[in-house]
Parts: sequence; C-alpha cells; structure tokens
Amino acid sequence: MSEGSFQSNHKRLNTPSTGTIARHWEDHLNELGISPSDFETPNCFACGKSSYSKKSWSNCRMQRCHIIPRALGGSSSAGNFLLLCNSCHEAAPDINDRELVLRWVRERKIHIFYELRAIDDAFEQFGYPDWQNHEGVREIINSKFPDLLSTDPTKEKQWSTHGSEVSHSTWVALVVQEFEIASLRGH
Repeated sequence: MSEGSFQSNHKRLNTPSTGTIARHWEDHLNELGISPSDFETPNCFACGKSSYSKKSWSNCRMQRCHIIPRALGGSSSAGNFLLLCNSCHEAAPDINDRELVLRWVRERKIHIFYELRAIDDAFEQFGYPDWQNHEGVREIINSKFPDLLSTDPTKEKQWSTHGSEVSHSTWVALVVQEFEIASLRGH
C-alpha cells in the first residue's frame, strides 16, 4: 500500500458515523432549515428524500458530505458533514464557504417535487401524459396500488428493484399494466 493510499484510507477512518453526524445536527436544526418533526426519521438534509431506514440515523443510507471539502482544508468533525442523498451530494457545492453551503441546503427544493416530476415523466413515457386526469388510472392507484407492490410470497412477483429502491418507472409500469389489463376486460 502506498503512503498516499494509507493517508487517504486513514482520513476516511476518521469520518464520523451517520449517527454521530445526526446527533450533532439535532442541536443545530435551525442552521439547516429543518423542523424537529422533519428530523424524526432519516432524510436527506437538503431535499428531504427518505433514507428508507427504520427510523435509525445510525443505519441510514444517506451519504456523508463535507460542508468544506477536505481538499479545501475541511475537518473531519461531525459539524463539517451533512447527510445527503446521492443526488444532493452530487449537486452540492464544493466551496470553502460554510454559510453558502448551508444556504444551499436550506433552499434546495423539496424532494417530493422531484418525485412527482419523475412520476409524471414515467407516465408520459408510457403514453399517459394526462394520467392525473385519467379516471381509470387514478382508480388503479387508489384501489389496487398497495397490492401491485406486494411482497406476499404467495403471489407471483411482477417487479424488481434497482438496488434497494423501486424505480418510478417500475411502479408506473405496474399501474399502466393493471389499467390496460382492466381496460381489455371491459372494466
């Protein structure tokens, strides 16, 4: 192992855990623009995307993101890290200005807008650009959607995941498939 590789790995070993970072920010939520109720479950500090971990910041799937990057002299203290989803981590500014980075976090668009845009895009790609106004599609979503994503071992599974998450296009495809099958049956 080269000296540079050892130093790089050594620095990573000093990175605080997600639980330690979350505990630090619990007392500084106003700096992030996060309300205490939004902090009860693990979410991206910037966009609010859920980490899908059972209410444990220690086991959350958020990425540890430096506020001030190491390359610009940033420390490995918990206060120099944010917990961000992959998209926000990639989009986060890499600058030597803590307040500007925190402003970026506070002003980042709420995750639900990204989710809805992705859902709209998927419906449009499947030929249903006006899905929200389509009574049959809305009926499938309202009445059968929980069953479409069932993990009941007695039912044949019709879908899979990308890593640990069901993609937008997967669940939209399930809705479209169910709607089109029901339409063929004359329902």
